[in-house]
Amino acid sequence: MLAAADVQRSVTSRAGVLAGLAMLTLVASVGVLLAPVIAQDPVVSWPPAGQPAHSTVLPLVPYRPLSLTARIPCAALSALDRQPDGGDALRTLPATAGKPGQLSQGLVVAVRGDVVQVTASGRTLLREVLPAGGCTYQVLADAGGVRILRDGVPRGSASVQVPEVSELATDLESQPAAGGLAVSLHTDARYESTPTALKVGLLVVCAAALLMLLGLAWRWFGGQAITAATARLRLRVADAVLVAVSAVWVLLAPTNFDDSWYLLMARGANATGSVGNAIYMFNVTENPFVASQYVLQLWGSLGGWGLVWMRLVPLAYGLLTWLLLRLFLVTGFGRELGTSRATWALLLAYLLWWLPYGMTLRPE
Repeated sequence: MLAAADVQRSVTSRAGVLAGLAMLTLVASVGVLLAPVIAQDPVVSWPPAGQPAHSTVLPLVPYRPLSLTARIPCAALSALDRQPDGGDALRTLPATAGKPGQLSQGLVVAVRGDVVQVTASGRTLLREVLPAGGCTYQVLADAGGVRILRDGVPRGSASVQVPEVSELATDLESQPAAGGLAVSLHTDARYESTPTALKVGLLVVCAAALLMLLGLAWRWFGGQAITAATARLRLRVADAVLVAVSAVWVLLAPTNFDDSWYLLMARGANATGSVGNAIYMFNVTENPFVASQYVLQLWGSLGGWGLVWMRLVPLAYGLLTWLLLRLFLVTGFGRELGTSRATWALLLAYLLWWLPYGMTLRPE
């Protein structure tokens, strides 16, 4: 048999190994969060080269691009000015957007009564008489503000945000006078990225260290305790009550506002290949925060999208949580608290926590 000192050294050595693996896992996981990614830089050009200007919707998320450049020929403004009420040579939000009487948070280049007016992000940047002859206005918007040029000469500026964009529209729809009208913008594609080799390497190190930590901890310290606890675990009336209440709650639990939302998002993944927020964000993906919704997608694909069938997923989560709590009760506190009275107390606490929101389809 090993001497007491040898046993102590062995335990200390093993604890040191586990502590080292835990620290490596922690450092690698923090490194994953801070490691750089390769960001995308999508550019939208309107109208397409060689085609006339047709108004088009352009729902951006976020609504404000990183930068925007617009080119408006004076010939286009002159053609609009000949109309009885003038018009908008360019606007990036619908005319009805916002509150009545307030300037648009988008970009509007308009002419009425021989007067050119440019507004952006709720500010009037330019108001002047339309020059005679050929000229070109240019709008430059970026993180430094919005600037208005006419034939390269500054005419107005303001330290405001880049205008919001949900459409690129003109009142010169398909008219020859719209020739030369152009917009180019860099969208804020903050979620469209690919990991660098450093980030992938840190992910591999983090996963490997975590698996080694759990495996060694189980082998050296936890395996026998959990096995013994499982052997000591005895099903009681409280367990049967929990299963019965949970099963009935599948049918009787009130629906939550988010049930339909997350159901639609999971079902939509069958068509798009990824879980996106089609309710509020134009179906932009919410990766990496959708792992549980892929479970809903798989489950719905197996048996349909009815509420009762889908609620079997949170039911399974709830029963698994109860099993882990029961094991913890026996493992952590031994036979003294592994009694019927303690089990009923645990059941009461669990139901008070789980019944209000546990049957919803929202992951949290």
